[in-house]
Amino acid sequence: MILESADTHIAMKPLEYKDAICISDLGSDLEIARVTAEPGKFPYPYTVSNAVSFIAYSIDKMQSKSEFNFGIHDQDGALMGVFGIFNLNYSAKKCEIGFWLGKKFWGKGFGSEGVKMLLKFSFGNLGMNKVYARVFSDNLKASSLLERLGFKLEGNLKDEIRFGKKYKNVLIYSILSRDYLKIYKNYNINIY
Repeated sequence: MILESADTHIAMKPLEYKDAICISDLGSDLEIARVTAEPGKFPYPYTVSNAVSFIAYSIDKMQSKSEFNFGIHDQDGALMGVFGIFNLNYSAKKCEIGFWLGKKFWGKGFGSEGVKMLLKFSFGNLGMNKVYARVFSDNLKASSLLERLGFKLEGNLKDEIRFGKKYKNVLIYSILSRDYLKIYKNYNINIY
């Protein structure tokens, strides 16, 4: 399954083993490791072996429809990062999203477009009522991105995750289907 933005032609494709070296190269950045909300799930440095393991995990989860991890690609097909939908609860109709981009792709609108694509797929294809995201409280770029896209802050989990010798707070943002539809009723993606 491939998701493509109807406007920008940015594509999200299931991860493949051939992506491992690129994921390792993009992900081996300490600044990315510091702002991902799941230390341990995003090791530093991010080795090719780590990438291969994550790709194998992602392929298995996508086949069972219990998690959807995509590589996000620019118009020229270059892999820019990984965006995912996980913690799917089909009975409660809610899921979590997470994302990271290689640093050279920051500040160019790819993060916003990728999150909009995940939202469209979550609400339109998976039938979710609520999509949420967790970010470290010091990850101001991710918080700002989510707020610009219509997410609302639901809470601040104090000392939620131990990162090295310190604890970090985690902010929870969410958007409901009805609010998403008010903002993005004319937003479309192509699914192949």
